[in-house]
Amino acid sequence: MSDLKEIFLEEAGDLLVQIEPLVLELEKEMSPELLDELFRIVHTLKGSAGIAGVRGIGELTHRLEDLLDGLRSGEIEAGPGLVDLLLVGFDYVRAMVTDLAGGQDLPPPQELLEEIAAYGRGEPPAARPLEEKPGTSGRGAAPLAAVPEAAESPVPDEVRRLLRDELRRGKNVFHLKLEFGRDFFRQGHNLGYLLEDLAGLGTIAGLKADYRRVPPLSALNPEDYLLVFTLYLATGEDREAVEETFVFVSSDENRVAVRPVSEEDLNEDPLAGLQQPGSGELPAVGQAPPLSARRLRYAVEVLRQQEKALRMAEEEVLSGLLPVVRRVLERLAGRIDPGLELCPCEVQGGEREQLLKKTGELLAVLGAEVQAGPERLSSTPAISSSGPGNAGKPGVSGLTGRSPKEQRKSNTAGEGRQVAFKVRRETADALMSLAGELIIAKNSLPYLVKKLEAAGLEGQARELKDRCLYLDRIAREIHDRVMDIWLLPVQEVFGRFPRFVRDQARMLEKKVELVTAGGDTRLDRNIIEEIYEPLLHLVRNALDHGLEDPEERLRAGKNPVGVIHLAARRQGERIIIQVSDDGRGIDVETLAGKAVSDGMLTREQVEAMSAREKLKLVFLPGLSSKEGISDLSGRGVGMDAVENTIRRLGGTIGVESAPGRGTTFVISLPFTMATSEVLMVRIGGGVYGIPLAAVGETVRVEEKDLRTVRGRPVALLRGEIIPLLESRLYLEATASCRDETILVVLQQKAALPVDAVLGKEVVIVKPLAGELKRLSVFMGAAVLGDGRVLLVLDPNEMIRLSLGGLK
Repeated sequence: MSDLKEIFLEEAGDLLVQIEPLVLELEKEMSPELLDELFRIVHTLKGSAGIAGVRGIGELTHRLEDLLDGLRSGEIEAGPGLVDLLLVGFDYVRAMVTDLAGGQDLPPPQELLEEIAAYGRGEPPAARPLEEKPGTSGRGAAPLAAVPEAAESPVPDEVRRLLRDELRRGKNVFHLKLEFGRDFFRQGHNLGYLLEDLAGLGTIAGLKADYRRVPPLSALNPEDYLLVFTLYLATGEDREAVEETFVFVSSDENRVAVRPVSEEDLNEDPLAGLQQPGSGELPAVGQAPPLSARRLRYAVEVLRQQEKALRMAEEEVLSGLLPVVRRVLERLAGRIDPGLELCPCEVQGGEREQLLKKTGELLAVLGAEVQAGPERLSSTPAISSSGPGNAGKPGVSGLTGRSPKEQRKSNTAGEGRQVAFKVRRETADALMSLAGELIIAKNSLPYLVKKLEAAGLEGQARELKDRCLYLDRIAREIHDRVMDIWLLPVQEVFGRFPRFVRDQARMLEKKVELVTAGGDTRLDRNIIEEIYEPLLHLVRNALDHGLEDPEERLRAGKNPVGVIHLAARRQGERIIIQVSDDGRGIDVETLAGKAVSDGMLTREQVEAMSAREKLKLVFLPGLSSKEGISDLSGRGVGMDAVENTIRRLGGTIGVESAPGRGTTFVISLPFTMATSEVLMVRIGGGVYGIPLAAVGETVRVEEKDLRTVRGRPVALLRGEIIPLLESRLYLEATASCRDETILVVLQQKAALPVDAVLGKEVVIVKPLAGELKRLSVFMGAAVLGDGRVLLVLDPNEMIRLSLGGLK
């Protein structure tokens, strides 16, 4: 892949992220400002495709740009179906970008181009069935419609030779197209077995996969079948025998086309015969030799592609070239002394020639820079508008036409421009790891100080201690700077939900408003990558379980439009994410009754539970209070997986609900997983770590405040009963019995008795490997500055093992 295409892929991804929210805003308000902004981005995307030589995306974005331009000028009137059409159009652009990343520059579907053109003529768009609307698997996926018929691509030379040889040996050759429905896998079919059966009939050649129906990875549902396969089969069997292979598969949804192939179909030039031999001219109408339908279709497709190429006029090329030139000039401008300012001056006649000569030399240097090639362009930093008031706004980069909003101040000559760099994931990982290792190395120095003091070398110990303080400041500053790279805003996840909520609400025939807050809260990128699926499940449940339909809400005296809130905030070293709805709430009695009827709990266990404990039953595997099963939820699968994922990330999840008022899930996550601050404690003869974020306080209690309630040890602390965790259940140690007991009180209102609190330490916690992974009570292990290995306890697992989980 060329460097220009690689730059285009990077820029297209950035632009497409901006497009979808703007289109969804158009659904609320068709404002000129939104149209202008959307038009500008699409124009940039089209121009970038032109300069990178990406024909298919260039053609589709050109049509979408024309539609937006007509809306801006008032020549085209915004009507029903506009937003759907735009969303589907940009879904296809996104899918084509994915194709391009895989090495294919595919043309856009002709039906879509015709639909866009028809809308421009004032014709209403074709209605789409709900199941074909984008976004059914999480985010804007391209609709799963039949892949448009197009002329077959020319057969590769090696495949053509193989098939000809098979035909001359008396074999039959068939062309097969396998276009199965989305539920192919769910129906119990296996594509591998089908291909094995075909291979048993003869020789398979020219197998190709068309994945235009495949959405971006973020929207991909792995249970959906989305590919269309074409292949050639050379066999001694007849057509009927080949078709019998698919007798248990073929249906209205699963289409299989088997077509015999002749030697004429394998002609090296599909257009041969269209031209009179030796004349160089096309025959007159009615005098052309007879052609197969396949060759005619191919000829039409060639002409259509030529027409597209001609449409990519110089305007597209220039619009993409200008940002490239701008990047080169910006890079060169950085070499000029920023202290120099343009000023009016008079040039004498004798000096003009000398000035022109110098200018010519400078232009020669500029020419050399321009000829340096795409390699230099790809490494040019983007100019960021990161001055006051512009924090977080995108800067200029790549082939895009984003205008830099930099302010040049003449009174700050010498002040350098701020630049924004894109850092590869591997580089960020390495930086984060090195920053953590630096902290570990820094932590080893206090142990050396103690050794020097023990050896009586007070002067050297004092000098090393001073160096330790200096190194500590440097290490922390480096760590904080690296964290700026490592952390991502939660909006990276929140921004994926507006489209999903919109599409699913329409499918469920509900009116729903999504409200987000705290999207600028920053979180560890490893957690960002993992948290989407749990949040998706909670939002899906809110849509299907929680929110009522408009009629039911009106009968209950509610606004017919339900509301789902996604909010994030930082609280100390934790990030709190809330997912709430104003729906019907959770009926805890119904939930508990379902647990009894399903044999998960006994009636006696349920009767002994408080309302809060019954509410936590939602996390039981396989339990759902929903009577019916829908495409979204109701199978009782997922809430336990949500809890397990949150716990694996070092977090907790809680639920609050009020009948008729709604439900709120509260997720607490560590600020970062890269480094952890732990409280070191001694229990028996061992030293262990407890995540400091999970610790509420440490207290000393007298023996008289230690009691037993219902056979379980508890502590009476300031009039509150706190259950005690029994370390003997999961550690070969227990705290010593003394007149006073030290308790580490956790945030979850449970306490762990310990022999001593040894202090805090910043460590890198690594997960346990091999057989040690089975020890669930440990989050992982860390290496201390003196080389000892510290086992870090998992507070959630300690509580589960000590107090007993629901089974």
